Amino acid sequence: MHRNSILAAKKRDRLFQTLGAVCVDCGTTTDLTFDLIKPDSVAKSHHSNMSWLQRVNYYWHHHSIGNVTVRCNPCNARKNNRPVLTFDLLKRGGIK
Repeated sequence: MHRNSILAAKKRDRLFQTLGAVCVDCGTTTDLTFDLIKPDSVAKSHHSNMSWLQRVNYYWHHHSIGNVTVRCNPCNARKNNRPVLTFDLLKRGGIK
């Protein structure tokens, strides 16, 4: 494994542990991913062009400003690119 990949994996695992490693919506501990609480334009337009290490550093930055959480892939897909408040209202049936 490439040195940067090992570093990225360690940093990713540490961030999951820091954030709790549990989906904030359903409570599962499998198939987890990071999710921005308030999405930004960088993630949408440049995320696919980032290396794995750059992505992990990007999420660590968002953790430092309180803007990242953990979701499983199915919950993250349901949230899509909505801000958390909008998503929470949708889950409760408050937005049509």
